[in-house]
Amino acid sequence: MIRSLLVASLLTASSLALLPSDAAAAKLKKTLCSGEFGTGSGLAGSYIGKDCFIAADSDMQEQVAGICKEGSRCEVEAMVEVAPDGSRQIRTVLSVRQAGRAPATRTSYAQKAGNYADGIYALQDDGCDKQGATPGNRVSVQLLRAAGPAIQLYGKYCAVIEADGEEPSSAKFQATLQLRCGSSPAQDQALRSGRSGTAETIVMTPAPERQLWLDEDTLIRCPIKRAYTPQWWIEAPPFNGRYPQ
Repeated sequence: MIRSLLVASLLTASSLALLPSDAAAAKLKKTLCSGEFGTGSGLAGSYIGKDCFIAADSDMQEQVAGICKEGSRCEVEAMVEVAPDGSRQIRTVLSVRQAGRAPATRTSYAQKAGNYADGIYALQDDGCDKQGATPGNRVSVQLLRAAGPAIQLYGKYCAVIEADGEEPSSAKFQATLQLRCGSSPAQDQALRSGRSGTAETIVMTPAPERQLWLDEDTLIRCPIKRAYTPQWWIEAPPFNGRYPQ
């Protein structure tokens, strides 16, 4: 009798020990992610279609990018974790297939610069961890944005109308941006057409070590966090990632 109780006790303890890993595995769901493949910059990661996302600098991103070209239709069978907002984060890649050719597009100067400049920035003197930080005291740059390059300069939203300068590279380079600025991203189309906003010119100098010079301001790139990342920056491709914490 005592032996039976002891065996039952050990089996119960063993089952309980497995619960955490079982619970973690239960969160994963096998699914087929299908749609346009694209990659953002910095911490943005990659996306497949409208609701499947891959973490930046991960083995999964390398696997998919090795087969699917930017802008092509891609099919990825994967184990995904579904977030409360319905987005699906790829945790394991099972198979990858490029289902359509990438469109032949000419890369603009702004897009080239965006590979090195896109991100959320704070004044160097303030630092990224300033208490009470909001989009209003950050500079948000997204030149790779499919809807058109844009910059939020603290509380002011600007559509990038034209960009030119030194050849973008991982070393320091200088770019001149012609902007049309208003008060809200809702004005984007009106700004690009010239129906709204005011014209401005800024000189932007991305540099190594996460720095950016914007006219006379020295900025540092910050992690993407909900408190100070503007909604337009999150929602528009190519970021298309799970909402930051």
